[in-house]
Amino acid sequence: DSRRGVESVNRAYGNKLAILAGDFLLARASVALARLRNVEVVEIVSTVIEHLVKGEVMQMRGGHLKDVTALEYYFHKNYYKTGSLMANSC
Repeated sequence: DSRRGVESVNRAYGNKLAILAGDFLLARASVALARLRNVEVVEIVSTVIEHLVKGEVMQMRGGHLKDVTALEYYFHKNYYKTGSLMANSC
């Protein structure tokens, strides 16, 4: 496993340490976010994180949503993984 041509963290150090590293980064980002004392920003970032996770789950599951074509599923997944971050950054 590699990411952008470099060995991935989970490959180099194992899944458990990779997950803990991600948890640590999220915790540090949450502290920095809290220090802003801006509820609107906290809500936006929380929504973006929620969408990112939802998009990752959609990618892992593959397949389709009920009453949604494969192309629409693809667009939904990509919105959650990337589009939401771009849209909410404006």
